[in-house]
Amino acid sequence: MARQRDVLHDNNGSPGKPIVKRLERDQYIARGKGMAFKIHQYFPQEWKSEARSYWTW
Repeated sequence: MARQRDVLHDNNGSPGKPIVKRLERDQYIARGKGMAFKIHQYFPQEWKSEARSYWTW
């Protein structure tokens, strides 16, 4: 399992205003299971999710 850290900052919708943090999270990627196997969001609100079922196309 690999961890991908995302921290996003922007001033979307407010040109000329300071850039602020919008999102901070870790996404865990599992071989054979795909993206978003597990997500832990820290900002703006703490939130967690873990995969419970999988399917093939």
